[in-house]
Amino acid sequence: MIDQATRDAFGQLLVVHYLRARGARVIIANQATWIGSWERYRPDVVYISWIGGMMKDILKLRHKPEIALMDQEGGRLGEVAFKRSFFRANDDKADLGRHGSLAFAWGHVHKKWIGELGLLPIEKVLVTGSPRLDPYIDAEPARRRYIGVTLRGDAVTSVPLNFVRNIFEYASLGPEDWFSVGYPQKAQQEDRIWHIAAGMRYIFKMLIHVRRHTDTPIVLRPGPWERHDMYEFITEKIKGISIEPTMSQLDYVRNAHVVIDECSSLGLEAILVGTPVVSAQDLIPRLEEHIGGGKDAGLFNAPYKKSYWLPKSVEEAGELIIRAIGSKLPTVPDPGSTAEYLANFHSWPRSRPSSFQIGDALLELAATRVHAHKRHFVTTPQTPPVSSFERLKSILYRHAPGSVYLVKLQMSLRFLFSPDRKHLRKYHYMAMVYPHGKKVRDLFNRLKTRGERGLTSRAAAHRDA
Repeated sequence: MIDQATRDAFGQLLVVHYLRARGARVIIANQATWIGSWERYRPDVVYISWIGGMMKDILKLRHKPEIALMDQEGGRLGEVAFKRSFFRANDDKADLGRHGSLAFAWGHVHKKWIGELGLLPIEKVLVTGSPRLDPYIDAEPARRRYIGVTLRGDAVTSVPLNFVRNIFEYASLGPEDWFSVGYPQKAQQEDRIWHIAAGMRYIFKMLIHVRRHTDTPIVLRPGPWERHDMYEFITEKIKGISIEPTMSQLDYVRNAHVVIDECSSLGLEAILVGTPVVSAQDLIPRLEEHIGGGKDAGLFNAPYKKSYWLPKSVEEAGELIIRAIGSKLPTVPDPGSTAEYLANFHSWPRSRPSSFQIGDALLELAATRVHAHKRHFVTTPQTPPVSSFERLKSILYRHAPGSVYLVKLQMSLRFLFSPDRKHLRKYHYMAMVYPHGKKVRDLFNRLKTRGERGLTSRAAAHRDA
């Protein structure tokens, strides 16, 4: 299952290519097609995102495969935020972990934290790093042409019609609940909206200031869930600015002189290709009042912030950006702390791609199931009642050859005619509209060739010894 096309697809497709190269049959599903694909193709293993909201559907499915889990967020915000993500209000992420046969962790700290939570046996948690970073193993030359601007206004821009509805939904939360792992327990929905508006305002102030001092092109990259058309007005306000919502993350960070950000973890990928990140976070007055306060303030105390340049004024930010354009700004302020963070949280650097290691583990899990004829999935005595409509869908998926394609056809029609079609194409993975399929194939072939050369070199060294 590819949960999010912009964020996850590139790395997840590397896993697909590896499995297919090893002879496995792989079915790719997305958020709309995973239930039908699960019932129709009855896989030995399903590899899905470790997120909440899935168990209510999984428990109704008749086919019980092995479940392998990947937390796509990776616990990048630290221990408190990571552990809290399993116990949010009305969430079943912890239950999904207990039903899993295997879980992949980005770093050793995450494996330790999962073990402390007791969600599944620690030997079933493998430290693999993230396939999202695999492209950075393959060093291609950078063609630095622009200033990159990473935006994360999702709570405001993703579905504007639900703005008031979201306030109503969060009004029912009690003082013991968190509405987001990135914010402290005291924070409310209005604090998140305040944070997004303040961060966006200071990023815009930085852009207005920078444009007075350089004609270097500026590229805006909206977040994975954002409606990028909400930013189109700015192309008329600032000269030489464009919006690139579908550019691959690799190309975006590699070809930028510098990335302007507030607190997004995409900046870590920029650092891996030598692109410095200038954050607006320390420019925002009263930020701590809204999203700070102790170890549970995830975005405010994000451990990767030490890797970003944190100017105290718009003028200082402008100076840093101009230095970066002239290749005179070091990639990070403190290389030692950055290296420590990447090693502990991302198992980086690494010689073998995460996607290959994950592929091996999935193949081994499938082989164990096939040979042992074992159904590891633990069913619960309180299986949710299944409606007549759901039962009919299950029968169609299992026994009608083409039934899954009806869901795909429905999505295709929405991609073509829905008023939200641009947003849907960016968010949901479908091969026919995914723009980076060839890039993924080419990268996989280079990584595969690189690995084969490494094996040959090691074998030759062993013979010589």
